[in-house]
Amino acid sequence: MLRVNRDNAEMIERLRVTAQELEDAKLRAEEASDAKGKFLATMSHEMRTPLNGILGSLELLDLESFDSGAKELVQVMHRSATALLSIVNDVLDFSKIEAGQMELENLPFQLRDCIQGVLDLEASNASKRGIHLFDTIAEDLPLHVVGDSCRLRQVLLNLVDNALKFTSEGQVEVRVERHETRKNQIVFRVRDTGCGIKAESVDAIFDAFSQEDSSTSRRFGGTGLGLAICRQIVELMGGSIRVESEVGRGSEFIFDCTLAGADKAADAHDAEIGEIDVAPSRVLVVDDNSINRLVASRVFEKLGCEVLCAEDGAVGLRVLAESDVDIVFMDCSMPVMDGFEATRRIRELDSDYSRIPIVAMTANAMRGDRERCLAAGMDDYVTKPIRIRTIRLAAGMDDYVTKPIRIRTIRELLQRYRPAATSAE
Repeated sequence: MLRVNRDNAEMIERLRVTAQELEDAKLRAEEASDAKGKFLATMSHEMRTPLNGILGSLELLDLESFDSGAKELVQVMHRSATALLSIVNDVLDFSKIEAGQMELENLPFQLRDCIQGVLDLEASNASKRGIHLFDTIAEDLPLHVVGDSCRLRQVLLNLVDNALKFTSEGQVEVRVERHETRKNQIVFRVRDTGCGIKAESVDAIFDAFSQEDSSTSRRFGGTGLGLAICRQIVELMGGSIRVESEVGRGSEFIFDCTLAGADKAADAHDAEIGEIDVAPSRVLVVDDNSINRLVASRVFEKLGCEVLCAEDGAVGLRVLAESDVDIVFMDCSMPVMDGFEATRRIRELDSDYSRIPIVAMTANAMRGDRERCLAAGMDDYVTKPIRIRTIRLAAGMDDYVTKPIRIRTIRELLQRYRPAATSAE
């Protein structure tokens, strides 16, 4: 009996030690994940901040009058900086996925406008290469759907850009239709008449850091992460992606994702935005980086806005107390007083300014950023780098935009918050 009790006691102790070891391992894993998330947020901020200054300055320079030689150099620098941004985004997105930091939005947007926006963005590239780029959209698709328009656009852009890159002549088609059997499932096909993919390379084409062969990277560039990221995003959106290809005849990338039809509220939202008059506004830009303030100021001035600047949240509060302002673009990470604290204090003011529209303007793009901004009282969220080039964005854009700030984005934000700005006056 004593031996049995001793054996039981030893077993209980071993179980207790094992349970403690498992708990300790769990805590270490959580701490490591948290540390990795913070590291990615810091890297995102530190890498995007200088890119913001480079791209913004180059785009402003591109609008100036230069001789043809200087103009060409500016455009070469801009293309190089854009390529660098693409690499940075690929690395950060892949790291976010690996760290479990990527989450999708679930908001209404116009599906056709999202698709058209991709084609508009790639139209110049296709024209220069002599490629016919077009879409074929099924008539029975819903006008509005619910999902993550930014991530859907990212997947389509990657596939269309790849199709153009590997097609020397012919055409690239984007075909969109309902799934034959699955409700709320939309199928996207990007078909090209390019060089095609070798049969032995098809299975690995969606693996991270994978390209058909080493000459592909040397000839066409890229990190080998784009399609791996596309696969992860599509799977997060409840779908799958595959490719059908024949060497010398072209490739067709096919993916599906869950996009439920939206109600009529989205139509009313779009109509409301379309009826708002865009009058010049007085904008307050709060950012601790002098280059970011300069670039943002020039972007708003191009839209006919009057711009006030502040280098931190405390100075921003003083400017608000002394000046009439219609909308605030607020950096989040600043010394003295960050954007979150400044926003909380503005919302606590006993004046009309307590409800002034505040748009978060940050180099971070990590999980929880949107929630933190909204919890602080901000109305919108846009991610640096700020860029001037006008592209067509999906109408009905909602309160979370994880992409470079562009003139069209800013114009829509000014449109959306114009009524609030008028009431504050």
